[in-house]
Amino acid sequence: MPTKGLFMDIKKAFDESRFLDIADAADEIKRVEDRLMLGISLHKLGKAKDALEVFRNIYEHIDSLIRAVFYMGIIHKDLGDMDLATDYIRCYLAFRPDDDEAKDVLSSESTSGLISEPSLELARLYTKQGHFKEAVDIYAKLSATSDDPEVKKEAIKTQNMHIIRTLEGWLEVLNR
Repeated sequence: MPTKGLFMDIKKAFDESRFLDIADAADEIKRVEDRLMLGISLHKLGKAKDALEVFRNIYEHIDSLIRAVFYMGIIHKDLGDMDLATDYIRCYLAFRPDDDEAKDVLSSESTSGLISEPSLELARLYTKQGHFKEAVDIYAKLSATSDDPEVKKEAIKTQNMHIIRTLEGWLEVLNR
């Protein structure tokens, strides 16, 4: 069985404690799961700096994808499963503790029943605070019951700001 090459079974080699074989194949190991075993192998071989570099790269990969956990929380919230939504948002906040949007999602859970009537003032307040999704939701309810062109104009403007903010977030992730 070759000890180096693309056909090496990293998991099997790891289970067999063939850490040197794994380290020798480092340049060919691409999958994140396999890179984790590479990092552990390097650590076990006493190559701490090399292991740290592998683990940093894994962390950067996780860090760039952690936003998916946030959106899982949002989707569970939208589906009405607040327990799962809270769990996912808290997990996300462990990586991004300063994310105000995620903090707002958690705090909105505890205050969601306080305001039962959508109002133009509340939509404007949400917009000023940068909570565009909430504002758009309120404007949608108001637009369904009102023919006021000013409400529709504000709704479109807020929806456009929400789209821009979402696109900026995606670009930020892509530029990492």
